[in-house]
Amino acid sequence: AMYSYHTVNLSVAPKRVALAEAQRQLGETLDLLASAQARLLDVTNKIAVLEESHATAVQRENDLAAQVDDCQRKLSRAEKLVSGLGGEKERWSNTITSVTKSIENVIGDMALCAGAISYSGAFTPMYRQRMCASWQERMRTEMLPFSEGGSVVSLLQDPALIRQWHLAGLPSDNLSTENGIIVSKSRRWPLMIDPQSQANIWIKHLEADAGLDVIRLSEKDSMRTLENGVRFGRPV
Repeated sequence: AMYSYHTVNLSVAPKRVALAEAQRQLGETLDLLASAQARLLDVTNKIAVLEESHATAVQRENDLAAQVDDCQRKLSRAEKLVSGLGGEKERWSNTITSVTKSIENVIGDMALCAGAISYSGAFTPMYRQRMCASWQERMRTEMLPFSEGGSVVSLLQDPALIRQWHLAGLPSDNLSTENGIIVSKSRRWPLMIDPQSQANIWIKHLEADAGLDVIRLSEKDSMRTLENGVRFGRPV
């Protein structure tokens, strides 16, 4: 038994030494593995931080690119607006100059228009022009400011209203337009000499939406229609 033990011990002893050496090397390897895993975890954490920083930087870059694009669009619109406002500045400057001049000439212009509305309605175009020319000459003598070349049409016209008159049947010539202005601005009822029925057609179309009543004085109900027109404010 002792011999057998000795024999076995001779074969086992190197194995025990080899096992101890292997366990020692395994411990060292495990320590190296743990150290490597720790370094790997640290590197992985650093990579995650770097990836997060990279994502933040990319997002910031995208935001800045969007802001640059938005600023470029705003700058382009601002340049167009400034360019447009440059033209508006010139237009407004001209308008201010024109309005200032009109204010300076308002007394003479209104005197000319008042005289034309009050007295020129019954006369021919040539006679009206001579009347206006004589009034303007008198205003020059009296040093009363007025707009040179001004007329009833140029001083009192409302383009939108005159366009509406033309659509209602008023002829587009200067005399008819001037007569329409005299009719609309006069405080007294105008008597229209209308051999071609142009004014008749114009008034009927112009006042159709207001419920115009058309009568003849020979009609038996003409006075009642006139009274109702005065009472309810309808044109007759």
